[in-house]
Amino acid sequence: MEATIAAYDDGRDWLGALVTHLQGHRDLLVDLVSGNLSRVQFIPPQGTYLDFLDLRDYGIRGSVQSLPQSEAGVAGTDGRRCGKDFRGGFRVNHATPATVLTETVQRIGRVLEDREGREGREGREGREG
Repeated sequence: MEATIAAYDDGRDWLGALVTHLQGHRDLLVDLVSGNLSRVQFIPPQGTYLDFLDLRDYGIRGSVQSLPQSEAGVAGTDGRRCGKDFRGGFRVNHATPATVLTETVQRIGRVLEDREGREGREGREGREG
């Protein structure tokens, strides 16, 4: 009980610093997404540090779990687990070190670029063949 009282009485500075830190990471994520995942729709969190990346403009409609986890080596939550309106999306946590957040977005970006390149080549080869 004493710890709870101390947190309420003396924790304002810590909480303020934490909120500022998390806002900075959210802003970093927005910048990373716009710079590396131009077709991803970024859905900012509503009172949390869990952000939603809508990947449907990359032609992804169903499960995206295998894309980030097996192909990019990053973990997050498949949008299907967040509700039917979130299919084709991926939830990420921005309450992580900036280096991890940067690497996460860069890895997802590389996988999406590689995927688009493969699909483009396969489409051209199918039309040419």
